[in-house]
This record gives sequence, C-alpha cells and structure tokens, in this order.
Amino acid sequence: MNDINQIILEGTCSTDASIKTTARGWKYGSVTIEHKVTYPVADGKTETEVRYFDIEARNTLADFMFKKCKKGVHIRVVGRLTYDCYRNDFGKLCSKSKVLAEHFEVRA
Repeated sequence: MNDINQIILEGTCSTDASIKTTARGWKYGSVTIEHKVTYPVADGKTETEVRYFDIEARNTLADFMFKKCKKGVHIRVVGRLTYDCYRNDFGKLCSKSKVLAEHFEVRA
C-alpha cells in the first residue's frame, strides 16, 4: 500500500508560468504562487505572512498552466510534494521541494 502524498494549495501567481520541452518531447510547466496567511496578534491586530511555493505540471497540464497562469491570477492546485536533489555551481549538494500538479483551476 502506498502512503498518501496529496496537497491542496490556493494562492496568487507571483510570476507568469513558463514551459520547457525536453529532447524526448516531454513538456514541463512551472509557476510560483504566493500563499498569504493572516493571523491575530496582540491588541486585536493581525499580521500577514507570505509563503512562496513552486508548482510544476507536465505535458497537457503544462500547456494549460502556461496559457492560464499569469502573474496576479488566483489558482487552486491539487498535487503531491516532490523533492529534488542537485549540486550547485560550487559542488554543494542542495535540495528543493515543489508541488507536482495533478489538477488545478483558475479561481475567480
């Protein structure tokens, strides 16, 4: 039995989506969304934290993302967390988490 790995995020596109095609013809789309969380603090005031999440889509979903996800558009993403490891220009091992979209919709 597989473990559950599913995430639902809503946020505003902080960039226009981009798309790349590999030599084998696979399409990869990506966009960064900002997710705002407002919470109460002392004396009845509130504070807002902004978090940024990288979203990736593949093939036909990448095409749809590229057409619809423009800066300022509010979207809802259903997907799963993925984890990439790579070496930077200095040879240091780095890692990055992102959301691999399985479904998304543009919110009004």
